[in-house]
Amino acid sequence: MKIVGEHWVFPLSPAGSPPLAELLLNVRQLRMKSFMILGSVVGFLIGAGFSLAGECPWSTALWRASVAALVVAWLARWWSRIWLQGLCGAREQRLRARMTPPVNPKPAAKI
Repeated sequence: MKIVGEHWVFPLSPAGSPPLAELLLNVRQLRMKSFMILGSVVGFLIGAGFSLAGECPWSTALWRASVAALVVAWLARWWSRIWLQGLCGAREQRLRARMTPPVNPKPAAKI
């Protein structure tokens, strides 16, 4: 990955896969942690927002926000695992399709 002008440029992989897929699959653990952190922040904000909107005391709002952060982080991890598995499966299908030669089901009649 390098910067050309103001844009990030991802070099093509040797297998010809889309560069974004390669980037996501090569740093799987980093992406999983990123999704969990994003999920926990979103969950905390949602939990705190709903608790404070319901006029709960700060201690209750903090407790509910923490539980919401845990639940949403767990859901984000589950969803990102499924998404990355689907992305990996699609990449493998694409590579298998490129490796197998096309089959001619009806050969031309020789006259």
